[in-house]
Amino acid sequence: NDLYDKTREIVLDNYRPSTSVVVERMRFRACTPSLTDTHQQFIEKLRRKAQHCKFNEGYSEEDAIVEQFMDKCLWGNLKSRLAFEPSLTIKKILEVAETIKQEPLTRRSDYTYHNPVSERLFC
Repeated sequence: NDLYDKTREIVLDNYRPSTSVVVERMRFRACTPSLTDTHQQFIEKLRRKAQHCKFNEGYSEEDAIVEQFMDKCLWGNLKSRLAFEPSLTIKKILEVAETIKQEPLTRRSDYTYHNPVSERLFC
């Protein structure tokens, strides 16, 4: 029975599709939010993609998700505010996004369209 289990595992290992870390990271880097995604949904999408990327201590999964979020962020007002955060984390992204959601609509749109710093940083 033990020999059978070992043999079975060897055979299954040979037939399991292997994943390339390079391909998985390319898929991660290509991940963008849809126009209907919320901030939370985009973070979750990035988390799912990052699972197979084998990020390590020097460049953690959290670091990669934060960078990808900032790179592909469709929400100009959020991106502008996050750019000035000294230590950006997923938790901080979601906190700032929630804060912006609570602001009156006029303040949100003013911040999005009339912030010269965001225009310089992200155009």
